[in-house]
Amino acid sequence: MTDVINGYIVSTVGDYRPPGATTMQPIGFRHFYETMVFVDSGKRCVEPACECGLPLHNGRDVDFAGYQTAAEAAAGHARMIKAYRVVARPS
Repeated sequence: MTDVINGYIVSTVGDYRPPGATTMQPIGFRHFYETMVFVDSGKRCVEPACECGLPLHNGRDVDFAGYQTAAEAAAGHARMIKAYRVVARPS
């Protein structure tokens, strides 16, 4: 999931299953899902092989949370969106 809110990118990923794996693999220390918040650069993906239009960031996260389940990740993503609605836009 990726949302842009108030000048921030809220991105949640998980359920990582590399080729040949039969089960989910951790993506961080003891968690299977994570949400990261980045400052939105205002630019969007235009790579010829992708052109997905997803927002691009500067590579440094400003917030983070890890989760064990998809339900926890969805709820955590929603909490981050709510939190960053009230945070001042980055300068």
